[in-house]
Amino acid sequence: MIFINNILLYFYNIKNIDIISNNNSNMYFKNENGYYILKKIDNFDITFINNIEKLNIFKYIINNKFNNKISTYNNTNYALMNIRIQRPNKIINIDDLIYIMNINFYIPMKINNYYLLWITKVEYIQEYIKEYDLSDYDINYYLGLSDIAINMIKKIDYSNISYGLVYKRFYNINEIYDLFDPFNLYYGSKVNTISEFIKYSYFYNHHKNEYEKIFKLNLNLNDYILFIARLIFPTYFFDLLGEKNIQQKYINIVNNIDGYNNFIKEIILEIKKRYKNLSFLENIINLL
Repeated sequence: MIFINNILLYFYNIKNIDIISNNNSNMYFKNENGYYILKKIDNFDITFINNIEKLNIFKYIINNKFNNKISTYNNTNYALMNIRIQRPNKIINIDDLIYIMNINFYIPMKINNYYLLWITKVEYIQEYIKEYDLSDYDINYYLGLSDIAINMIKKIDYSNISYGLVYKRFYNINEIYDLFDPFNLYYGSKVNTISEFIKYSYFYNHHKNEYEKIFKLNLNLNDYILFIARLIFPTYFFDLLGEKNIQQKYINIVNNIDGYNNFIKEIILEIKKRYKNLSFLENIINLL
């Protein structure tokens, strides 16, 4: 706690604070001037962050006394942000994500080849399971799901993907504050965030989201194929590997996986209503 006070005093001349909550990454606090977050920053692109701030809808990053957005203390980077949210207790829903996805924002970028990214991910998992005993987990089933997803995205024209602001990992977006945190954002495929949100919500909030709202977005067939592939690719399982005490989370996945796969089938059928000559999606339904 002393080191936090040191950071605030030395870099921002902030003395008296009331801490609202504190975890390994963020400290929420208030003083007579408003509400703030002191955030630990791992990776960041300062040019991207500067461009995001110009939109004037995300958290306001306060420059330190050296006129920098990032303050480094004991080899760790921090950013101080003023919270400008009128409904701090609001629960994030799919409409919030669609709002972010529809923001007019563009930067030149190299197009991600998800096929290569996922192949690399699976190769890492295959090496991982050689070193650790995962006999209690049906690893081959989840590798099979990843194979289905990887084969799907072979059909994608990457030059015809819709891009916009998306979130790095949705399970780190726990509060409405996090939704408007520029350090949680990157520029990528529009369907990335919404697919992860649906996946996360199904397994951890145990409810279906209003996925039909995605059809109100200006997406094309390539986007929808990537959307389904991302729903199938089992990040909900792969991301558990390496965690301690994963047994309870794994049981939760096992208890919900059949319902989740049926949920994906429902979405595929909705997509088939909108596009012709998609017989390969019928094959996907049969594989799930």
